[in-house]
Amino acid sequence: MTGTFESMGYGPCHPWYYHTGGKPLYPKQIKQQVIATGYRGYLAEEIGRIDQSAEPKRTHELRAIKATALSGLKRDLSRYREVVCELHQGEVFYDKDDPYL
Repeated sequence: MTGTFESMGYGPCHPWYYHTGGKPLYPKQIKQQVIATGYRGYLAEEIGRIDQSAEPKRTHELRAIKATALSGLKRDLSRYREVVCELHQGEVFYDKDDPYL
């Protein structure tokens, strides 16, 4: 991830991006970045396999995956908001006394 989202050579997927002053991306920005990479998700192969199965099994399994994915997304967004709040409050995620940092 390059361009406007770099902070001293680190991209937003690296913890040091935030340590060096990088601003947290909004969820929509993260989604745009993921789409731009062409990443289809960790379930892409499983979804492709299920998509080839016969009805009604296909619809049932795809709905189950969707429900699980949406549940995980809600959980992840909740945690994302917590972490971004901590960053805005100046929380430190590393040991300031570590001489190797």
